[in-house]
Amino acid sequence: MKNLLVLLLCLTCLAVHAEDSSKADIEAETRLQLEGATRNYLATFRRVQRLMYPLLRAAAPNCLGLRHRSLGNLPIDLDTFPPQFRETAQRIYGLGPTRPLKFVNVAPGTPAYEAGLRDDDELLRVANVGLERGSGRLLRMQAAIATNSPDGEPVAVEVLRKQVLVKVEVRSEWVCTYGIGVTVAEVVNAQNAFNSLTVFTGISKFLPADNELAVVLGHEMGHFLLRHSQAAIVKIANVAKGEGAAFLQHSVDRENDADFVGLMLVAQAGYDVSRAQKIWRRVGSSNAAGISAGANATHPASPERFVRIKSAVEEVARRRAQGEPLTVFQYAMPTYSADDATAAFRTMLGAVKMPDKPAAFVENQVAGVPAAVLQGVSLPEVAAERLNRWDLIPALSIDGRVAYQQFVLDQRRPRAFAMNGAGQWASAYGDGAADQAIARCAAPGCQIYAQDDAVVMSESVLADMRRKLAAAAAALADGGRIKTHSRIVPPDSGFAAASDVDAVPVLPRFREKYAEYLTKPGPKAFAINASGGYRYYFDSPEAMERVLTQCDIQGDTCWLYAVDGHVIWEREPARRIRQVNQLALPATH
Repeated sequence: MKNLLVLLLCLTCLAVHAEDSSKADIEAETRLQLEGATRNYLATFRRVQRLMYPLLRAAAPNCLGLRHRSLGNLPIDLDTFPPQFRETAQRIYGLGPTRPLKFVNVAPGTPAYEAGLRDDDELLRVANVGLERGSGRLLRMQAAIATNSPDGEPVAVEVLRKQVLVKVEVRSEWVCTYGIGVTVAEVVNAQNAFNSLTVFTGISKFLPADNELAVVLGHEMGHFLLRHSQAAIVKIANVAKGEGAAFLQHSVDRENDADFVGLMLVAQAGYDVSRAQKIWRRVGSSNAAGISAGANATHPASPERFVRIKSAVEEVARRRAQGEPLTVFQYAMPTYSADDATAAFRTMLGAVKMPDKPAAFVENQVAGVPAAVLQGVSLPEVAAERLNRWDLIPALSIDGRVAYQQFVLDQRRPRAFAMNGAGQWASAYGDGAADQAIARCAAPGCQIYAQDDAVVMSESVLADMRRKLAAAAAALADGGRIKTHSRIVPPDSGFAAASDVDAVPVLPRFREKYAEYLTKPGPKAFAINASGGYRYYFDSPEAMERVLTQCDIQGDTCWLYAVDGHVIWEREPARRIRQVNQLALPATH
């Protein structure tokens, strides 16, 4: 009996020990799985943020009233993560209210990267504004940039890199103000709402190729640029009044419009869209319900989208072949008066979306939406529509286009905008505005383009500027250096004549592509990767930046071979141009 009691006690001890051991193992495994999920979340966020930045930059001229100066992708803090991951993120990334913001996505081609900032740098100060600790640091960072770099002036940035203080100066650039969020859900979708984007982790897995995911992100940007959220609140209010059929038709039309505008934006940003339509073949193959659109469908059927986007892809190729810009100019942005927009939003929340909420809750929701977001912003109505058309001005960079829009929106008079058709521009206000603008432009050929509320430059002068640009782009090695690039073109290397196709160090089958490049309009740039492949970009003042950035996006090591009709390739790899920050900026305007 005694031996039996001892045996039972031993068995009980073993069971308790096994239970304690099992609990510890479960806790350890839970910790490991949370770490994996947190790292996966950040990887998806970084991918979306990296792919979005070129789109935000390319779309800046269209983001009237909703754009800001940027140094690149924002650093992260604990608020970057969903609540369930914050404790883990604090432990593995060293984040917290008393810890600095951390850069984790300093992408090539952004101002921050060009200035020398890198991943894992911890942000301390921007323009002498302390950002080491506290709440609202990202907002304070953006305010410091806006105040100290309104026109791209260098702004001082201090970071801690492996416990060493590093100081750099960064020039800001215009980007759209468009929030980016990632939601953990196995849903193949992304959504635009007013001025923010939500990407579900499921679509990142469904579209592993960056070019494909960029097309989807561009589609959502298309909704944003076309102010579809503002239109939707009016339509949803009409649904509450029994006008559902009209809403559904408008919804399908909006999807088609966003597909086209988004694809042009993605192509303009430097992504390869040549197979964009195949996304919808894959969508239809994996979700048969979307192959045919029913009477109550809010989106086109996947076969229809395939055909429409294939047509848009062909339009991109046609525009490039003809030297036409890929921009989709929006003269009359959809706008809504404050009263109409607020009333429609209130109706949507109160009568449709939140019928059981008290009136005070609905009013608080309405008050929480900024007026500029709710209404949209458009260029003012003026007698001459031509004044608003920034796309008609030859050779303006993205910053130049934004500066011209600011000029049009400015209420001050007298005013004048000068340019020379080769990338230089300046504006001035007050007495003697025209003379001041010419003086600030400070470049050969500067003339007044617009004065007060009219374009004063004649069509014959503009036509002559365009002819000169076309002639310069077609010229090869002899003649003057093309001056329409947003950065200074490196000097000829003497490696080969630009017309010598056989000298180009690409795989033999790609030499015909270089011959094709020679026929394209400038500004243009041709790059070669380490495997003997190629990339080129044309008809853009940012051609050099875009072709190198596209290589980085695709994970390629590339070097510039030719710019316009000049070979800049060096025999020694160390002397070649591989990164955007190797290209000097011209003097500021």
